[in-house]
Amino acid sequence: MKIVKINEAKYISDYKILLVFNNDESKIIDFSKLLKSSTYPNEKRYLKKDLFKHSKLSLVT
Repeated sequence: MKIVKINEAKYISDYKILLVFNNDESKIIDFSKLLKSSTYPNEKRYLKKDLFKHSKLSLVT
């Protein structure tokens, strides 16, 4: 069984990010519900769209 990894993450709009995986699949993930319902200040700060838009995804293996 092959481990699925994220090859690329690209900002789409609002709180949506396109994730491209090493199995040639892709998926748009909407983080709005997660961020809006979070009780953690470090996550809540990403409700500032400019901060969310320019954040980086750390791809650790």
